[in-house]
Amino acid sequence: MEHCTSFDFVAECLLPDIGRFYAVPGKGHQVVVDVVTKVGAKAGNHILKSIHCGGDSILWMEDADYAPEPGEPPMLEKLSLAKFEERVAEQMVVPASQLTIKYASFTRTGDEKIHFPYGWTARRR
Repeated sequence: MEHCTSFDFVAECLLPDIGRFYAVPGKGHQVVVDVVTKVGAKAGNHILKSIHCGGDSILWMEDADYAPEPGEPPMLEKLSLAKFEERVAEQMVVPASQLTIKYASFTRTGDEKIHFPYGWTARRR
């Protein structure tokens, strides 16, 4: 029971900055994101195009040093599906247990690789 009052206290303290979070820590709210990819060159490989939460696109370039030259594709990091989901949860500051990731472009088997653009994030601005 003491944990509940501690979480309530933390949540109350964070209310002025609620816009900086996808979910208020300690409240147990589920967060759902939709991931859109395009098929990569190899089977089971998908190139990340966008991440949406609450209807808004939340993937953005955080580090302009990684901006590609005009006409060039962005540099991509190949991640296992588990690592990709871990990164999204970490960037969004949402516990993995409260994050549901839906893939619009493929049916999840767990063997997929996601190519994530370097310098981009799903962190709140």
